[in-house]
Parts: sequence; C-alpha cells; structure tokens
Amino acid sequence: MARVLGGRLALSVPMLLGMSVLVFLIIRLVPGDPVLAVLGLNATPDLVAKLREDLGLNDPIYVQYVNWLGGVLHGDFGLDYRSDEPIGQMLLDRLPVTLELTALSLVFAVLLAIPLGVVAAVRRGRVADKATQGISLVGISVPDFWLGIMLILVFSLGLGVLPSSGFVPFREDPVENIRHMILPASALAAGLAAVLIRVTRSAMLDVLHEDYIRFTRSKGVQERTVIFKHALRNASIPIVTVVGLQAGYLLGGAIVIEQVFALPGVGRLVLDSVLQRNYPVVQASVLMVGLMFVLTNLAADLLYAVLNPKLRTAAQ
Repeated sequence: MARVLGGRLALSVPMLLGMSVLVFLIIRLVPGDPVLAVLGLNATPDLVAKLREDLGLNDPIYVQYVNWLGGVLHGDFGLDYRSDEPIGQMLLDRLPVTLELTALSLVFAVLLAIPLGVVAAVRRGRVADKATQGISLVGISVPDFWLGIMLILVFSLGLGVLPSSGFVPFREDPVENIRHMILPASALAAGLAAVLIRVTRSAMLDVLHEDYIRFTRSKGVQERTVIFKHALRNASIPIVTVVGLQAGYLLGGAIVIEQVFALPGVGRLVLDSVLQRNYPVVQASVLMVGLMFVLTNLAADLLYAVLNPKLRTAAQ
C-alpha cells in the first residue's frame, strides 16, 4: 500500500508542474497591464518603468517562471502586487473558509443524494423513482450562482431566517458560523447531489440483480440489511469515484459561490486577483487549489482499498 501511495504522489508532481506552467502563461494572456492596475492610468512613464523593473516584469517570461518556481519550492509564494503582503499568509488566512465551504457542501450532497439514490433504485419505475430523477435533473440543470441568489431571496430577504452574506469564524461563534455557511454550502452542493443521485441509483440497480443479493434474501435476512450492508457497500466504488472527482470540482465552484455570498475564501481571492492582474496571487492560489484536488483524489484512491478487499490485495 505504501508503494502505491508513493507512486500516486510521484505522478502528482509532473501534473502540478504542468499546471503551474499553464497558469503562469494563461494569466499573462489576460488583457491589461498589472503595473497600470496598481498605479492607475495617470501614473508617469518613469514610475511605470521603475515598478516594472522592481516586479521583474521586464525579464523574459521563462526567467520570470524559473524565479517564481524557485521561490515556491522554498515556500515563498511572493508578495501581493498591491499590498506587499506575503501571499503565503494570505492563503493561510483564506484557506479555512474555502475548506469549510467545500467540506460542508460535500457532506450535504452525500447525506441527501445517497439515500435518495438508494430509494430510487429500490423503487424503480415507481413514483419515488420518477420524483427523485426529476430532482436530479433540476439539480444538474440549475447553475449554482442562480440557485445561490434564489436562496438569498427566499431565506434571507423573504423569510429572514438566515444571513445573506459574510462569514464568522467557527472559533468565535460556532452557531453563527454554521448559519452563515448553510446557504452557500447548499448552493454549491446541489450540482454534486444531483450527479450522486444518478450514480447511486445506477450502481444500486447493477448490484441488486446479482446472485449473492438473491441468496442473501433467500436466507431471510431483513431487506434493510440486504440493501444497506450488502448492496450499498458493493455499489460504493463508483460512488466514491464520483465523490473524489467532484470534491475537487467543488473547489472551482467555490469561486463563484464565495463571490455571491461575500465569503473571504481562496476562490474570491482568485477572482479579485484576476480582475486586478495580480499575477503572483493567481498563480499561488491556483497551485494551492490544484494541490488540494490531487490530495482529494488520493484520499479517494485509499478509500477504494478500504471498501474493496480485492484492491487491497492487489496493492500488496
């Protein structure tokens, strides 16, 4: 198992390196000059030239990349163009917000989708199955930012039961923290829940027709035990696959949701930095998100071995 883990980590290194190159090049294709974004349009040519030299923007692009990558390998992500604040500290301050949003969204999606998917499979072709598939279709079709706005209109402006924006750290007030995170986490979880419903239903339908399920039922085992202990456990591999992949995509969806609900997370930092042409912040933030995506998929691979003894034997 340790060898497999080491191999996966080794494969992630060139992937992260390639992603850093792409981000480094793509952000420089965005129209606009970062120097003018910092100084303003009325800056003098001498001041513009001096700041470009100070920021290293006059160097060839490959030199800029090598200098930036060397700093990253030493734990130095550089300084924010606008505030001169260390980018590493900025990410550490904002990362807990994004991680909490993503984790809550994942929990909401799993708790909602897996029971509905199981019910749809067990009651295939009945009203519950059709209703569940309808819910799944709506969840896939609705954009998360639109759903977030609708949730604000209903639960914040209409009913006044939940706050529409802002963030309260968990250590300061756990109750207020959860109240502020319910709406954004629900909006972000909707798409994942819709996909998980379909995957769970399909996986359960494949398992419920297996011979060992018929044999278990013939022994007089309770139907609930058959479904949740035997069928769902064996149908969990494709479910875990989707959860592992989609958990990474939740990090990307957090960019929009954090903007809609004014959450001070990494996603909002990325969007603000793109608009300001703040190259180092965008590069460091995207690299951080990519690393979390790799670690999430690695955790999913390890969970496969826990759920499936055959995979554990093959790894050994």
